Amino acid sequence: MMLHQTVDVAVRAFMAAKVVPAASVAIAEHGEITYCQAFGLSNVELNVEATPETVFRTASIAKPITGFIAMRLVEEGKLDLDRLVKEILTDYPGPEPMFTTRQLLNHTAGIRAYEGDEFASTKRYASLQDALKIFAGDTPEAPGLASVYSTYSYTVAGRVMEVASGKSFPELLREYVTGPMRMTSTEPDDSGKVIADRVGFYSLGAGGKLRNADLADSSYKIPGGGLLSNAKDLAQFGVEVLSGKYLSAELTKEMFTPRTLLNGDPLTYGVGWETAPLIEKLNYWHTGGQQGTSTVLCLLPESETVIVALCNQDTVDAAQMLSVIYQAWKGQK
Repeated sequence: MMLHQTVDVAVRAFMAAKVVPAASVAIAEHGEITYCQAFGLSNVELNVEATPETVFRTASIAKPITGFIAMRLVEEGKLDLDRLVKEILTDYPGPEPMFTTRQLLNHTAGIRAYEGDEFASTKRYASLQDALKIFAGDTPEAPGLASVYSTYSYTVAGRVMEVASGKSFPELLREYVTGPMRMTSTEPDDSGKVIADRVGFYSLGAGGKLRNADLADSSYKIPGGGLLSNAKDLAQFGVEVLSGKYLSAELTKEMFTPRTLLNGDPLTYGVGWETAPLIEKLNYWHTGGQQGTSTVLCLLPESETVIVALCNQDTVDAAQMLSVIYQAWKGQK
């Protein structure tokens, strides 16, 4: 059985077992996208089939993209990851921010995770500065003492990058990622904008029945979980990151290298990338999940391979989906 057929069969079986309406999968090898397929219905109610152009919420796959932009700013001398944020965000709407941008990007800044129903926010925020008001007034934990996964940390990091560069985060996204990398389907997830090929968002209700996902507005977390894209674009991003064309070898290594906590305990999270072994001993990856989506992006540097999988159902284990695709791909090598 050919590679395309093997992966097709594996993805369709996974979708059937997990009640996934639509999925988009791409694999790149040695700098070229060798597999790109879409499956199922992007909109169940209208019976619209998914295509490779269909765009999904990427959820936390926004974080490695933001980490990459941060490293580009470092290379250009516009951002110092170890400078205290209080020296950059002089109008921070809360206690003086004594953490660094690096700590924001590796989840050790002491900023909290979601509380209560914040994850389900439908409020529209006009800017990242406006969104800081959600959590900045809280007393943060001391930075560097613990790793607390926080999408809010990326809201702050995005605002730091805006001030350091003098450009909005969407402008930075276009200048450093989507423009040069020819990613034509990647943009902020604007719930009020008419966006071509955007999927419907689904979840599972009582008895495992498909239902529309809860409403959400991602305007408060664009750098950490507020982008739309498709598998083709994200595979291209992975290819470009591995190519070394945009960052020096030193800064690329720094992006993928976790630091330690102040007590010496090791981290597994670099600058926007998880590095713990997932499907191979050496891999850089991120999963994502939010209303109506489950996603995964994985770079395998030793084999120069990128695997992306996106689906529009939010109870799916994206890492499990990656494993299914990887095993089908690996079995044909």
